[in-house]
Amino acid sequence: MAVIGFCIHPITGSVHATLKLAKQLRTAGHQIYYLGVPDCEEYIDRYGFDFISVFGEWFPRGWLKNDPSPTVSKSTLKTFFWVRERMRWVNKFIQALIKGEDKEFVDSIRRLQPRLIIIVATHYDSFIWALLSYKAGIRCIYLHDTLCRSAGDGMPPITTGIVPRKTLFSRFIVTFSWKYLFFKRFLYQEIMMRGVNLYSKRLIRNFAESCGYPVDEIDFHTDMLAPKLNLPELVLCPSSFDFPDAVNTRRYYAEASIDFERKEAEFPWEKIDPCHPIIYCALGSLSILPKKVYQRFFQGVIRVADMHPEYNWVVATGETQILHELGIVPCNVIIVDVAPQMALLQRASLMINHGGTNTVKECMISGVPIIAFPIGFDTYGNTARVVYHGLGIKGDIRKINPDILDDLFQKIQSTPSFQVRASIMKKVCIEKENAQLALNFIETFLK
Repeated sequence: MAVIGFCIHPITGSVHATLKLAKQLRTAGHQIYYLGVPDCEEYIDRYGFDFISVFGEWFPRGWLKNDPSPTVSKSTLKTFFWVRERMRWVNKFIQALIKGEDKEFVDSIRRLQPRLIIIVATHYDSFIWALLSYKAGIRCIYLHDTLCRSAGDGMPPITTGIVPRKTLFSRFIVTFSWKYLFFKRFLYQEIMMRGVNLYSKRLIRNFAESCGYPVDEIDFHTDMLAPKLNLPELVLCPSSFDFPDAVNTRRYYAEASIDFERKEAEFPWEKIDPCHPIIYCALGSLSILPKKVYQRFFQGVIRVADMHPEYNWVVATGETQILHELGIVPCNVIIVDVAPQMALLQRASLMINHGGTNTVKECMISGVPIIAFPIGFDTYGNTARVVYHGLGIKGDIRKINPDILDDLFQKIQSTPSFQVRASIMKKVCIEKENAQLALNFIETFLK
């Protein structure tokens, strides 16, 4: 049996995406360790896995937490300067690694002697873990917790709501969307951030050369938050959810890999009327929009809930810090910061969400239709796939009001095909889940 390490980014979605696979590998007899900066530890301890903290001098505990409060508008100068300073610090860190200041990681690898490092691919630190693992002579793979991909695959960026078609015009739109993404990235990094650029080809090539990695095998043309190395890619999502013809010889689509046994928040179940179905609303674990947007949205949901007392409504406000600022709450509405999402989805008839990958997958495996309000990054591409497969409908969070939301709600409730399609996708997801495709892929890779 092998020693296997997971390199993660310290956010809830990144950790949740790995949990079931990590448990399956542990049950199969492998030794599992998580590696990351100190802020990762709180996400791992609760699940009973061993955690190896590295680079604590560069990224002490709380480094990623000390961002401006979500009660502050994300357009403020305070946020802008915070992001730029954090990016500048990461650049300095990479420059230190180029000079050979990677002893902490090297010592951890020598102590653990892993046969495989699994790197959660989406976040900006993924190429750092990949290059350090390559330098240490350890085999590694990407674990995709989103449907991010490269420009050469013929699919639109995950940051858009474009649905590809088999027409010349569609191919033009897809190509243009990639060029537009890279142009926006250039404007943001080189002009707004004044050259503090995590995508700096010079910096990354120098880092790759210092690790002995072939520079010409680095893919800068990706919608991930980091450049990508030429590694095998394990996608924790059924291929049936992606667009047709989304093929890549280095990508392996597995199951959704949902951990039904993960620890979830406490919840006042006694307030749920068992005679009425549940409508569940949550916009993810991260707060990335101005507070007033969330406040207006959740107040709209509460207004619609008041129009439909025949349903239980559960609203999870997440990190928005507006739990006590939503006004009068009807008796059929329960509002919490964090909800036991998997438990609620087992009883829900509809979820109103942001289109996040983990949330959409959890709806799919639960057979729950979706009203999605994309708010950033991969939520646009996920929502496009939800609509394409008939699993739900899309709303615009910045234009929402109670009347519009009620129209969307009524459309879902009055159109049986949404529940039919959701039930079909649930069956597909369960079949893939039972086949343990991700576990089999890892064990085959290790042989």
